[in-house]
Amino acid sequence: RGELARRLIRAKKKIRAQQRRQRQREVQEGAEDSKPRQPRTLESARELDETQVDAADEEVRARDEEDEFAGVFNGTTRPRLLLSTGKPRPTRTSYGALAELLRMIPHSAYWKRPDGCTIKNMAKHAIDKGYTDLLVLKEDGKRLTSLTHIHLPEGPSAVYRLTSFVPSSKIRGHGTPTDVAPEVIVNNFTTALGHRVGRMLASLCPQITTQSARGRQVLTWHNQRDFIFCRLHRYIFKKNGETAGLQELGPRFTLKLQALHHGIMNPKNPKYEWVLKKEMETSRRKFFL
Repeated sequence: RGELARRLIRAKKKIRAQQRRQRQREVQEGAEDSKPRQPRTLESARELDETQVDAADEEVRARDEEDEFAGVFNGTTRPRLLLSTGKPRPTRTSYGALAELLRMIPHSAYWKRPDGCTIKNMAKHAIDKGYTDLLVLKEDGKRLTSLTHIHLPEGPSAVYRLTSFVPSSKIRGHGTPTDVAPEVIVNNFTTALGHRVGRMLASLCPQITTQSARGRQVLTWHNQRDFIFCRLHRYIFKKNGETAGLQELGPRFTLKLQALHHGIMNPKNPKYEWVLKKEMETSRRKFFL
């Protein structure tokens, strides 16, 4: 019985090898009906989402011209960020992460959160000082847990789970960011919710100018399976601009959207545009961004 099983296994391997060689020959000969098989991944097997949008669509562009972030994209508003913490007396973990974020986004400032200050009071203070966005970094047990982003003065507010924060000092061969605002790449946000979140993240930085292009720094927000990866690089062109070399500047971290609130968030009486619920995660092939 064991010998029979081994024979069957050898026969199957032989058939698969013959099929593989045949496909390779067909590809080399340029057969029109032969195509290399694409690997099956969660992205390729993604469940279709009715809310998927095309950023080039005229209707989508018309909505973008009237949303809360339009002023940043048309150049009439210059972003200014205020950063703070989730509690009045944070640990070195939060201070270290805040220092990294302040270097990553030059037009930002830190404000020490007073005792008893609520999110609403923090937002009011930021509006009075002329800031366009408020970022609140939270920690638990000396571990970073979440990042809250409030677009001012009228919202929306996004709450992200924050993981895998790596400071620039722990990135091998890292560079040092300059005080020039980086160019921004927002990638793979394909649904209506993803498009809105992508514009919200992109609005943290001014739009591309001659000065920012000279800085050769690029901030990337890449969405993959609803995890948003943030990276900051410096690039240099090689071979007459045909190729480019990259140097990571840091920091790097990962976000996952937990909720999107209408206006300035009110934790006691939340009004959600969207919120992630446990019963929504029924399939590994379903993504929301």
